[in-house]
Amino acid sequence: MIELAEQTMPEQIADLDIEVQAMYDRVRTRLGLQPERREQIGRYELRGPKIGFGGMGSVYRAFDTQLQRDVAIKLVSPRSLTRVDKLRARLRREAIVLAKLDHPNIVTVFDSGVDNGRVFLAMELVDGQTLRGRQSRPDCSMRDRLRLYIDAGRGLAAAHRQGIVHRDFKPDNVFVGEDDRARVGDFGLAHVLGEHDIELAEGSANALGSAERMTQTGEFLGTLGYSAPEQLRGDRPDARSDQYAFCVALWESLCGEKPYSGTTRDELLDAIQGAEPHQAARLPSRLRHALRVGLSAQPQRRHRHMEAVVELLERELNRPERMLRRTGWVAAALISLAGLASLWFAYQTTSPDCPLADELAATTATEQWAVFHEAHPSLAARFAVHVDKLEADARALCLAEDPARRQQLQALLRSLNRLSDYEPSRFPEFAREFEAALVAGPTRALSPEVEELVASTLEPLDIQAAHEQVIAASDEALAGVAETPVDRAELRLRRGRAYSVSAEYDLAVADFKQARRLAEISHDQERRLQANIESAKTLVMRSEELERGDVWIDNARAILAGSDELLLSPRRSALDEVEASFARREGDLELALSLQRRSVLRDILGGRTFDVVQRVVNLGNIYEQLGRPRAAENCHRAALTLEPEDPEALVNLGRLLVNETELLADPDEARRLLTKVLQSDRRDAHIAAAVSALQLEFQLDESVELERARRAELVELLAVGHPGTPTHVREGWVLVVYSYAATGDFGPDFDAALEVSLPLLSAEQQAELALNLATLASSTRPDIAARALAAAQSRLRDQAPSPARDQLLSDLQDAELELEPPATP
Repeated sequence: MIELAEQTMPEQIADLDIEVQAMYDRVRTRLGLQPERREQIGRYELRGPKIGFGGMGSVYRAFDTQLQRDVAIKLVSPRSLTRVDKLRARLRREAIVLAKLDHPNIVTVFDSGVDNGRVFLAMELVDGQTLRGRQSRPDCSMRDRLRLYIDAGRGLAAAHRQGIVHRDFKPDNVFVGEDDRARVGDFGLAHVLGEHDIELAEGSANALGSAERMTQTGEFLGTLGYSAPEQLRGDRPDARSDQYAFCVALWESLCGEKPYSGTTRDELLDAIQGAEPHQAARLPSRLRHALRVGLSAQPQRRHRHMEAVVELLERELNRPERMLRRTGWVAAALISLAGLASLWFAYQTTSPDCPLADELAATTATEQWAVFHEAHPSLAARFAVHVDKLEADARALCLAEDPARRQQLQALLRSLNRLSDYEPSRFPEFAREFEAALVAGPTRALSPEVEELVASTLEPLDIQAAHEQVIAASDEALAGVAETPVDRAELRLRRGRAYSVSAEYDLAVADFKQARRLAEISHDQERRLQANIESAKTLVMRSEELERGDVWIDNARAILAGSDELLLSPRRSALDEVEASFARREGDLELALSLQRRSVLRDILGGRTFDVVQRVVNLGNIYEQLGRPRAAENCHRAALTLEPEDPEALVNLGRLLVNETELLADPDEARRLLTKVLQSDRRDAHIAAAVSALQLEFQLDESVELERARRAELVELLAVGHPGTPTHVREGWVLVVYSYAATGDFGPDFDAALEVSLPLLSAEQQAELALNLATLASSTRPDIAARALAAAQSRLRDQAPSPARDQLLSDLQDAELELEPPATP
């Protein structure tokens, strides 16, 4: 148990510097007011001069008279305005916590107290020197430094596991004993004392390597040059701040200077944000990358924890021995100089520097990966397997160069590094995009100029869904740097996707067609397949041009049949879904159901739960068309169980509830579902949601004002050309016409909506609209009803005769007769 010992000293003297207190004692002894004695702090006798000092106080060798052992006593310098009673209580709490840090790489704290007003800590006595002094010795090799810093890293990691943050890690606060073991000291002391010290990095060093200090109250706690950016900004430090300071210290030890320089906080922040670290070329690539991750300006981009840093350093320290053990002829190699040369050659061949592999391996050691793992543990575990495979592929590329595969791996690495750009709710979206890129394997490499454009501009714009900017950047590149067929195919694919989601379907298909032609010219099978699938999806599922889409489906199927694509490949699943959509629109619902089920099954067996959501929603739509609304509802609710905020699942369940009145137990539920979609960033789902929202109010007929508000919302979306399928756009305008008619609003807005809707309708659909308008407008505006009936008859007469057409003409004529006033007797 830690006890506080206290004797008496006038408060005015206790608040002064330790040297003043010592002078006070000497004067009292000479005046005979107190007996001469060996200076003692509580039960500890000070023996010899001070062995260290710094801004927090002085350190003395001492002897514990109770436990009969040597210790180190730190006498903490008082600060003005410090209340000793509060300081004593805080120090007691901290000492109790620090005493729990029983670790071979941490200086142990034994005791704390206040003696004659002097605050002290009793600690383990480490006979040796600071890490700064140890690493400055000529015989301290790079391996020695790595080993010592691994010791210090283990100490930090142990403290972090106890929830303790150092806040001022630097080589001056690490002590190396005669056993050559490093121990981290001064844990949390400055925090307990409420200090806000700035230590000058270029201060004059003393025997133990301490630097001069200056104090700026209310600024930040730490040491300029070692403090993390968040500390420099005055934010609360955490374990990741210690990690940053650790990486600065190790970088300085290995390279001879800190990675970033600056004499003020602002200068340092500017350097950290924009400058390249100094002397980076002096470090091996693996080690360099590990430290640069730890030096990231954003804490969430650093390693998950100190254990990850220590593991990477151990791997680097043990790397040569590990590789030597792998070679079966080590003993023979050591016999002769030729053998040593062969050994070195073998090592370089089997384990060359491979920065790409190192960077891929480090992606799973970031803070954001930890968040990813916490939010989706099974998905993160699956991705860890992906990363291991990619790392192995990257190391193989270091032995046998493949430019196209290297570009793909670099793109996947960029995608993994952008994990921090996604909120946890969007991790499934990230997973979907990553695995779609993972299965792709372009057979031709891009030029350096276009590769840079894709990496720096187009990929970030895709993440932001900035489709217009993707189109503009692709336009500029196609007119400039994109000269090879491969470059032009890649840019047309990207521009085509942007056109497709922006409802510019003809332009999208034109780009996909050109991309396919360019891919064929350059024998790029991968981009050829992408072009066919994207075009089939656009034509069948978006623009609903089935005849054109059928050709692209056949082309994609032929390419897949002649490839080694896995049976559970997401592209096979995607093509199944396009074919199911085609069959559904053709009216072959049983075939559509079979294909869609197969698509869902591929995803489930392939572990792609993020793709299953979309597939299950479309399965529900097929069930709805089959007249099985309960099965459809189950599908949509299952999709929302997997992804509660998925817009496709929300809008389709809302639409189903509106269309199937026996399911509509709670109109407010449908309103909530559709409102969520309208408030989301899925612009291509807005029109469908607005149509169903207006239809709901139209059917309920509860509030004219609410119906008008919904109608205005839908008209605005339709008028500005919001993206939507032709079916949704057509249904939207027709519903607007009905809504105007039902509420008796037969003004210019009604006329405009009717004029826009008629060209979107087939002759049969126009006849149905005319008949319904005759019912709605016969009593108030028979002229409008008559005009609509006449236009529909005229258009039907241009159609080829058929029983259905003749029946419709008869119905229109009957409705027209009912509009005429009764004959006069």
